[in-house]
Amino acid sequence: MDSAGKAQSVTPHVELTPAWDDEIEYQRLAEACTLSRTGQPSKAREIALAMLEIAEHNDDPRLKARCSIDIAWYSFQLGQAEQAYSYAYGAVEFWKNQNSPRDEAEARSIAGWLLLELWHVEEATEEVMQALALAETCGDVQIHCLALNVVGLMFRATKQPKESIDFCRRAVVLARDIGDPVLLGRWLINLGCAHALAARCSSKVNASFSAAEFKIALALLDEAVALARQEGDTWAARICLANSAEYLLELQDFSAAEQCLLRYWGIEGEQTSRNEAHFLYTLGQTLVALERLDEAGAVLQQCVILSEKNNNLEALMYAYLYLSQVHERSGDTRAALAFHKKFHETYLRVTTEQAQQRERLATAIYENKKLRGLAQAETERARQIAESYAELKLDSERMAAASYVDPLTGLHNRRHLELMLPGLHATDVVSTVAMIDIDYFKDINDRFSHIVGDQVLAQVGELIRRSKRECDEAIRFGGEEFLLIVRGLSAATASQYVDGFRLTISGWNWDVIAVGLSVTVSIGASDTQEASTPTQAISRADHRLYVAKQRGRNKLVSTD
Repeated sequence: MDSAGKAQSVTPHVELTPAWDDEIEYQRLAEACTLSRTGQPSKAREIALAMLEIAEHNDDPRLKARCSIDIAWYSFQLGQAEQAYSYAYGAVEFWKNQNSPRDEAEARSIAGWLLLELWHVEEATEEVMQALALAETCGDVQIHCLALNVVGLMFRATKQPKESIDFCRRAVVLARDIGDPVLLGRWLINLGCAHALAARCSSKVNASFSAAEFKIALALLDEAVALARQEGDTWAARICLANSAEYLLELQDFSAAEQCLLRYWGIEGEQTSRNEAHFLYTLGQTLVALERLDEAGAVLQQCVILSEKNNNLEALMYAYLYLSQVHERSGDTRAALAFHKKFHETYLRVTTEQAQQRERLATAIYENKKLRGLAQAETERARQIAESYAELKLDSERMAAASYVDPLTGLHNRRHLELMLPGLHATDVVSTVAMIDIDYFKDINDRFSHIVGDQVLAQVGELIRRSKRECDEAIRFGGEEFLLIVRGLSAATASQYVDGFRLTISGWNWDVIAVGLSVTVSIGASDTQEASTPTQAISRADHRLYVAKQRGRNKLVSTD
């Protein structure tokens, strides 16, 4: 799942090298591969893990590397990308040392794809481009297809639809020549995702082009689901139908989306938790669009239970978002607000988990390199950095001050807010609390890239910092939200003052960052006299921010 859309993409699993098939262990791995290709990744993973134990017991590094890359793929099918990467990385190092470009290209392709899944785009790009260079020289058409396909996924992750379509299409052309219907079906899914990205990137600029791209994506998925059903690849068939339902929702063909999901429900075989959660929140979204609100609420609550059980925060986030819409359309604004807050809290948890995941992965990569004797340069550099810090004599106060600053925007962070909140009511000076949220920030990321999104956050922070008085506090509250604390102004004056921030941001020349970019903010404001605690003042401001969003965005709401 990514910010280009919730639709899932797949990377195909490559067949074993024929020369190995005369050994019993590799015959068992071939059996596992067949299970994976017929929608049984759990059983496939069990076999591959058992073969890995044999490889370790027999001290067979070649078999161990083969098992590792297979386990990585089956773990991905089960929604365990972080665990999968730890297996793929070891295979990359082994085949590199064996000077086997075919196997190294395969391992790097899958490792690079898993890095994309884990939001390590820069590291993924390096792996994927090395994989393509190796694949172009190794003479194996299947591996070349795999590398082309994953390069297409890389361009999709970086919001470059034209390039993504080009590489995914080249992979599909080669797949047709190979004649493997399972691999062809899976590559068609990714080509469909690339066209859907093109549709989303152009939706606000050229509606007819966007609709045409979605229809291309749907046609590709129709072919893919037919191949998957023909070959018994139930895992891929489910992804096809859930993705198709999403594209139909964006085309506002709600009945057709429901029909796709009914077909999904009729597929037999193993149901992975990731696919099931994807199905449930997409069905909930569809039922909301069809105004069948009671049914939608029941389905989304089921998704909440499943997602909490499996710690699937992204699915949980979407379930809360659509539950908020259910209650909003039912007229229960209190419940709608409660679920919207849960959505926002879960969104923050997702971003935090992604950051922690990246940190864990970086640590794992370092430890793996260290075990293979490849960390000498990093160790030396760490020593040099430590000596530089010692020479600069950075005292503890300066280090502590840095921990209270958001590195992207230069504003204070939540940690600073927690320290200053108790003193907000300690004086007779009235303070106004304003929650500022960037409108349609997800669309900015989708249309222009996350790099542009970060530049927008930094520039909004800069505009707030320039515009505020010295006595006021500006804080990056989280994600695309900012908190402004204004001291000593009456309610009416503070409202005019805060609204000036909205006008400053909307009036800034955003073409400097990206041509065609425009940025507005919505603001909710409350003063400390309206609340008994600072936390209540923030909560009231947050509620008014929600009202400003409901009223069409780019607005200030400062009263009930």
